[in-house]
Amino acid sequence: MRIFYLGLCLVLSSFVSNAQRLLTWAPEFPLDNTSLTVTVDCNKGNQGLLNFESGNSANVYVHVGVITNLSTGPSDWKYVKFTYGVADPLAKA
Repeated sequence: MRIFYLGLCLVLSSFVSNAQRLLTWAPEFPLDNTSLTVTVDCNKGNQGLLNFESGNSANVYVHVGVITNLSTGPSDWKYVKFTYGVADPLAKA
C-alpha cells in the first residue's frame, strides 16, 4: 500500500511542478494510513471542467493508478481501484 501512495504522490507532484498549480492536495505530505483530498483548479489546465454543473447525466469520476516497474507500458496502470469507463459511485468526485 505504501508503494501505491508513494506512486500517487510522485504522479501528483509531477503535475504540480508546473507553475499553474492545477492540482493541490491536503495534507501536503500524506501517510499511507491517512486520507488525501485532491483539489482541481478548473481555471487552470485545459479548463475542461470550468463552469461544469453536476446533473443526473453528467458526473465527474476519478481514475487513479500508478505506473510501476511491473507496468508493460504507459497505459498499464497498477493499483487501480476503479474500472475506467464504469460509473462506480465510489469513484464519484
